[in-house]
Amino acid sequence: MNATLLTTRCSLCGNTVNLLRCSRCKVMFHCNREHQVVHNHTHKLDCKAIAKWRDIVDDEERKLRSHADKLFTSSVGRFWDFEEAGDYMSVRFSLIDALRGCQDTRFCGGAAGPRHGHAAAIPE
Repeated sequence: MNATLLTTRCSLCGNTVNLLRCSRCKVMFHCNREHQVVHNHTHKLDCKAIAKWRDIVDDEERKLRSHADKLFTSSVGRFWDFEEAGDYMSVRFSLIDALRGCQDTRFCGGAAGPRHGHAAAIPE
C-alpha cells in the first residue's frame, strides 16, 4: 500500500501541517478555520452520522470495560466468543458502515479509497 494514502491532510487543500481535527467526528482535518467553514456544507451530514455512531460505540465500550471479566485485556481478539460483547461489536461495525457510506468523496473516495489520504479513525 502506498504510504501517502495514510497521510493526514486538510480536506480542502491537501496541506499536511498544523492541522485541526473536526471535534465532532474526529475524522476530517482542516488547516484553518476558513477551510473548515468552506468544507462544512459538504461534511456536516457525514459528520453527524459518524459522531452519532462514535458516541454509541463509546457507551457500549464503557459498559464492556466495566464487565467483571475485563474482556479488553483477557479476551483480545475473541470478543465474539462472549455474549456480553455482542452489542459492542455490532455498533463498531455500524460505525465502520457509517464511515464507508459517507457522501463526502474527499473522505470516502468510493471504491478506490480516500482521495486525500484520511485513515478512518476507529475508536480503540
